[in-house]
Amino acid sequence: MKNHPFLENTEHPNETTTLFHLGWTYYLLGKPIEAWPALERTLALAQPGETIVRKTYALLVRCARQTNRQQDAFDVCRM
Repeated sequence: MKNHPFLENTEHPNETTTLFHLGWTYYLLGKPIEAWPALERTLALAQPGETIVRKTYALLVRCARQTNRQQDAFDVCRM
């Protein structure tokens, strides 16, 4: 599947909600490797109390497990 223009995040590169949904969309498209950077950036920019933080951790673990990166899944759980 080719990259689609709607999956780019050029207008709001530091918006945590946009980044989270970008990562989630990649995950739902079966592209956990592509989802990872957007989800990591979400955590780097999000405030601790934001509702997407817990969801982002869970999605990162799913992405790691789907790509057989067990250690990365454990590392996310320790963050």
